[in-house]
Amino acid sequence: YIGYKKDDYKTKVKEINKFIPLIDNWAVCDSFVSTLKIIKDNKDDYFTKLDKHIKSNKEYYQRYAQVVLLNYYVEDKYLNDIFEILKTIKYNGYYSLMAGAWLLSYCFIFDFKKTYNFVKKNKLNEFVYKKGIQKSLDSYRVSKTNKQILRSLTKQL
Repeated sequence: YIGYKKDDYKTKVKEINKFIPLIDNWAVCDSFVSTLKIIKDNKDDYFTKLDKHIKSNKEYYQRYAQVVLLNYYVEDKYLNDIFEILKTIKYNGYYSLMAGAWLLSYCFIFDFKKTYNFVKKNKLNEFVYKKGIQKSLDSYRVSKTNKQILRSLTKQL
């Protein structure tokens, strides 16, 4: 409902912030985020607001931020920032971890080479690493050649 209201950006951000603490499952989180189209027109500003959720110790705050990232920010301008988040987030809970894996798989889809080089050079949470590769292997949007490369990463574990 919040995402569909005809409020201005600042009012909508306040409503979003009131709602985030009420998120208690992945379905509510993900469907809520998918309605927040206002983020597309305010990316730079809203990106700065995600940091507090990424750094939170609350599972669904972390999931919320990562799902926002994969829905609205997987593009050249933000890819290195997303990598930094994936590298430094202190995951708290299964659904935050799954969002991290999902985000990593979207990065592989968007820019395979850059994401591959990032993964090769950085230590990620093991669950996010393995599950992100698995999700990429399951994706029809990753080429057969790139899937072979990903399989070589799993053999290095």
